[in-house]
Amino acid sequence: MLLTLALALCAPQAMAAQQDDDKSDELFKHFSIGVRIKAWELSGDKAFVGTILDNTVDEKSYWYPTNVNAQYLFNDYFGLVLEWDYYEAKMEKDGHLKWQGLTAGVTARYPIDILKGVVPYAVAGVVYVNPQFEEENWWRYGYPNSGTYESWMAQRPADVDPYEWMAQYRGGYHRNMKTEDTFGFTYGVGVDIFLTDSLALNLDIRWVQAETNVDYTLAFNNGRDVFRSRQFTYDLDTFAGGIGLRWYF
Repeated sequence: MLLTLALALCAPQAMAAQQDDDKSDELFKHFSIGVRIKAWELSGDKAFVGTILDNTVDEKSYWYPTNVNAQYLFNDYFGLVLEWDYYEAKMEKDGHLKWQGLTAGVTARYPIDILKGVVPYAVAGVVYVNPQFEEENWWRYGYPNSGTYESWMAQRPADVDPYEWMAQYRGGYHRNMKTEDTFGFTYGVGVDIFLTDSLALNLDIRWVQAETNVDYTLAFNNGRDVFRSRQFTYDLDTFAGGIGLRWYF
């Protein structure tokens, strides 16, 4: 009878402890996925080649997410992150430099007890970057400016292929820009502000340090006979501020 009485007294306490544990498990989510929009700028030397100087490079920001991120947390304080980013910069009137960055890194978080639902964090990692320079046709095919290109194309006979007609100007003189994939480093800080148990407003500041090797060539005979080449490195260092949402589950 004493054993039965003891079990009866302990049972409610055990149930309460179990409920507390279950509640704690519900509040801690191991996985998250998120998206961010961002404003950014190249923070290194922007001068590229020819007329492309610091004040002629225009970084593009979009009003849709250009960052997708995933996170796995070992506990409330540490975890791993995987992120994809897209960048694009207009290089004067010559073309666009576009690249994607894939980041793998670690995160350290510090929930603030007095501010329930506010979790600052820091991030550091390695980023793989694959830049590409997309030349405008007038620049690639050796025209002195876009107006000359448009005037020449307006004279194209209807039975001539547009690309063949482009290449006929100045005997098929070509400019070509090749960029190499590269690795760099990224680090940043941010904060998750939980709107619900599973949804957080994400604010993030991020720095990336990277550079790519560029091979710039001038050639005749439809690009086959190179008569001038230049190799140089270009800074892909960026500073970005982003805002988005994260879903925890």
